[in-house]
Amino acid sequence: MKRLVLLVLIVVSLGWAVRWALRPPPPQAPPPELMTLLEGYREPLDPEALARFREFGPAAVDFLASQLEQNNTVLQHWHFVAYPKLPAWAQARLGKPQDIPTARRRSLLVLSQLGPRFSSSERSLTALTRALAYPDAELQERSSQILADLGDFSAPAVTALNEVIRRSLVYPQGDSLSEALLALGQIGAPARRSLPALAGVLNQGSELERVYAARAILRIGGDPLPAVRILNESLVNSTNARVRAVAAGALSLGGDLAASALPFVSPAMDDPDAGVRLAAATTVLRFQPENPTAQATLAKLAKSSQPREALAAVVALANSEPNSAAAREQLKEWAQSHSDPEIRVRAACSLGIRDSEAELTVPVLLESLQQSRWPLNFVVLRTLSQAELRDTQTLAALRAGLTQAHPDLRWVAIESVRRIHLGVAE
Repeated sequence: MKRLVLLVLIVVSLGWAVRWALRPPPPQAPPPELMTLLEGYREPLDPEALARFREFGPAAVDFLASQLEQNNTVLQHWHFVAYPKLPAWAQARLGKPQDIPTARRRSLLVLSQLGPRFSSSERSLTALTRALAYPDAELQERSSQILADLGDFSAPAVTALNEVIRRSLVYPQGDSLSEALLALGQIGAPARRSLPALAGVLNQGSELERVYAARAILRIGGDPLPAVRILNESLVNSTNARVRAVAAGALSLGGDLAASALPFVSPAMDDPDAGVRLAAATTVLRFQPENPTAQATLAKLAKSSQPREALAAVVALANSEPNSAAAREQLKEWAQSHSDPEIRVRAACSLGIRDSEAELTVPVLLESLQQSRWPLNFVVLRTLSQAELRDTQTLAALRAGLTQAHPDLRWVAIESVRRIHLGVAE
């Protein structure tokens, strides 16, 4: 017996010795300025502080990711709770404790404002994926929001988002499930392995979660039949205006099957909620471009005092051939002179960067990129990446972007070139 115990001790000791010998090098201590910047964080982040984070480059990403991955031990928790009650000499000896949950939240917020050149890196995606597993609902929600903004760049996080869905269906926690569903919908086709989990939400989720799941299924390219059925039922039966609006808008993604559901969508153009009317009229116009009721509904909404609502109505009219000329003129006017910079950028993105409009829209998009308006600039990135190869102005704008000194603009141009395969070397 003694020999057996001795043998076990020897084996365990050798195992620990090998583990110690093969341990990774200790992480390099982050520059003190990064910790000072994070501790002094105020939302929205001061542009100068954000610029300093950017100057550190990969070191800033590594620092923020390490803050996200910290474990709040019992001793650290006691230190944080007891620190204000300690005498001055004890506080000086022990040092100021770090509030790890707050540091995690601040790190996520900073990471979201740094833009995709930082948040789409492998180090950042790994940390965001781990954050999805924390019990803190706010962390899960904010991580999912960043992943949703990144779109298909977030494909490596699909497995973690699936786990959020599975866990949330058993133990509902805040809006974690809704944000995960939104992220999967934005990722699109690369999230096909999420379809079984999304099908489960159709049967078990809340009203809003079911329509989010149905929309994600249609965007990913799953079976449209159960998704369209859920959307139809929600549009007709729900008392929640948000649910009806999402359902009406998502039906535009359902192809021929959704077109057969227009008798359910058309009555929603008389809904008391403006958002539902907007979504329903946009969907109807997608399948019936000359529908007079849809045209009249959108024309009325285009005069709304709510800028985003008016913009969405005009964009829908601009995409409908019988109404496109007047609506596109309105978008050109807004892209040039609207008082809200976000409306200017979104109007320019809606016009696109085709030869006929490039002279007007490209300067607006370049200005937004140079001012690092994230996550708004994700819309700009998608506009550039969906451009047509035959457009000479598009090609010229992307080539010009590659030579810009501004690193975000270079990053966007490189990604756009990569995505539409223009054959321009990085």
